[in-house]
Amino acid sequence: MSATLVQLLTVRSQQVEGVLAYLDAVQSLPDSTPPSYFAGRRLTALYVPPEVMVQPPRQKGEEGKRKQGKRPGPLMADDDAGLFEDAAQDATQQPPRRVTWAEELPKLRHAVLLGRPGEGKTLLAQMSARQLAAEEYAALQGYHKSVDEVVLPVYLRSGRYSGCSDPEDR
Repeated sequence: MSATLVQLLTVRSQQVEGVLAYLDAVQSLPDSTPPSYFAGRRLTALYVPPEVMVQPPRQKGEEGKRKQGKRPGPLMADDDAGLFEDAAQDATQQPPRRVTWAEELPKLRHAVLLGRPGEGKTLLAQMSARQLAAEEYAALQGYHKSVDEVVLPVYLRSGRYSGCSDPEDR
């Protein structure tokens, strides 16, 4: 084996080990700082996956009729007339259905979690990152993906970057 090939394999091996270590760290996020009142129990052992409401996609061609060729955007005063038409068209749609978050997560490219304090936004974000990291870890370790194909989930607390003065967000 040539020296260049050995160096290349060594670098690639180091990359794989680094990515596996990162994915392992993401998987341990929810259990890294459990609240003291949990008496040593892990959040992942107590976690109950939530369900979400999913609106079925509109029928083909309805978007054009709905906005009469306008770009989608915020509702403006001159759009009020179309508001009642939208409500009538929405009534013909299938009702939203309830699915598990784990079922919906792979379909999402972006998601925004909204809720009041204590409703589980942080835990849901951590558990979602954990699920994605576990899938990528298994794919990389099982040689189903190369290190270049692995998607790295990133978990950030927005308070750290928003100038928030809450000590927990620092």
